[in-house]
Amino acid sequence: YIPKINLNAQISEGTTKEVMDKYVGHFIDTGVIKGNICLGAHNRGYPVNYFENIKSLNKNDLIYYKKENKTYCFKVETVTVIRDTDWTYLEETEDNTKGTLTCNYEAKSDAESQTVTYTANYEKNMVNKSEFNFVAQLLTDNESAVVSDLKTQYENFFINNAAAVGNRVTFDKNNKGFTFNVETNYKKQGFDGLTLTDNQTILFVKPQTTDTIDSLKDAYTNKGFKCSITNNNEE
Repeated sequence: YIPKINLNAQISEGTTKEVMDKYVGHFIDTGVIKGNICLGAHNRGYPVNYFENIKSLNKNDLIYYKKENKTYCFKVETVTVIRDTDWTYLEETEDNTKGTLTCNYEAKSDAESQTVTYTANYEKNMVNKSEFNFVAQLLTDNESAVVSDLKTQYENFFINNAAAVGNRVTFDKNNKGFTFNVETNYKKQGFDGLTLTDNQTILFVKPQTTDTIDSLKDAYTNKGFKCSITNNNEE
């Protein structure tokens, strides 16, 4: 929302004509919340020209940007006209970092142990790939109802999603427990098509096209994981 020019528009991923005929487009390889957030829209000659008055903005005018139910306020610092071949304004800024989110979960009783590790790699605040690994083991020679139930849940997940696009799902079991693993490629179209059963495999967060490192960290933290983000930005 830009009060100065009375602009209130929805933002959609991409900057194709099809997108910008209806929305303000977001340049996919730029920041989403932090860093260099780059948006584009028609300014003339189309049925919808959201940026037709963008040239009227001046220093200190306000721009409100809403993402994931949070509203961010930006202040105009400079107004510059550039050539349509000049892509330097889309380059990384200090906040366009890359790194890894790591989340760990452990539960242990006299009968069994559960160890879960989740990692997600990101660049320019966009998630590239993630991996969820769950190992459940019996600690005694007796069958555990907890491990038996979890084994059934995650084996069913594997059966339902073994051929899911953009995901590599594996499941191995023995008389002592099981190992379950999901590798997700966020760059593969349709990666968000995994099928989950209500109230089962509850430690797993279904990958979504709207995921960010911050939203994934919040989701896994809410499930009892201990999460940290490592910034691997190269100078």
